[in-house]
Amino acid sequence: MENEEEKKAPLPHFIQLILKILNSSLPFFASSNPAEVILVHEIFKNSLKTLNKFDDTNFLPIIHQMWYPFTKQFQGSNFIILQHSFRLLTIITSLAKDFVYHKSTACVIPTINKFLISSLNHKNVTYSQEFKLQKEILGGYGQLLIDLGIKDKMLDDIINILLKYKNHQNEQLADATRKSFHALSMHDPMLMKFKLFDF
Repeated sequence: MENEEEKKAPLPHFIQLILKILNSSLPFFASSNPAEVILVHEIFKNSLKTLNKFDDTNFLPIIHQMWYPFTKQFQGSNFIILQHSFRLLTIITSLAKDFVYHKSTACVIPTINKFLISSLNHKNVTYSQEFKLQKEILGGYGQLLIDLGIKDKMLDDIINILLKYKNHQNEQLADATRKSFHALSMHDPMLMKFKLFDF
């Protein structure tokens, strides 16, 4: 007589290897060495998509384990690490979506908004690290909001911040902002029609 609970097939060897690498890399999110932090970001960026595709059982637990030390980096002042953090955040939100909604809106989104507001009138030299971070966020914020399902007052507040950059004197920042508006408009044309006239 067969067992009612079938034994799960073992994970493919390459998935086992990815899990081993990710678990051993987790402590480096809290490293004080920027090179180690950037390296762990690259490891996770290159691994999470594959893990999510082939092993959704272990995907969310990994996200849960990395979340606190990862999001703590948004409180830092190293613009290079913040750029890498935002890139990894966009990947996580595109894959985990609802699972990270409350985690993101509670601490990460307010920090990003605060940075955009405080740096709005900074006369940054083009291609300074702060400028690159601004451009990175402005260009990717729209899709991140879509992936997280941000709406209502929080969405209004963020759109109001982005509107301040829409006609920014730096054309690169203005173009990056319009990219986010375009993504939001393609996602929900009727909603954006009431919020924007011509971006």
